[in-house]
Amino acid sequence: AVLDGLKQTPVNEAADAKGLIDKVTKDLGVKKGVIMRSLRAALMGDMQGPDLVESWVILHRQGFDQQRLEAAVALAKQ
Repeated sequence: AVLDGLKQTPVNEAADAKGLIDKVTKDLGVKKGVIMRSLRAALMGDMQGPDLVESWVILHRQGFDQQRLEAAVALAKQ
């Protein structure tokens, strides 16, 4: 769901990322923490680290976020 949303709404600023997270949690009816932990694991490869939203914006600007999310989805399907 995040990957689909990312294709429609680029994460150029922290507000974009927060808005996308809020939309996905509402659409899926899951708690925000579930989405945040999943995103952190997919984007950062770890469950702890620097601010997730700011890191996501940096990864997006460098063109790495979609690639990492796609790899995480592929791994989850195995």
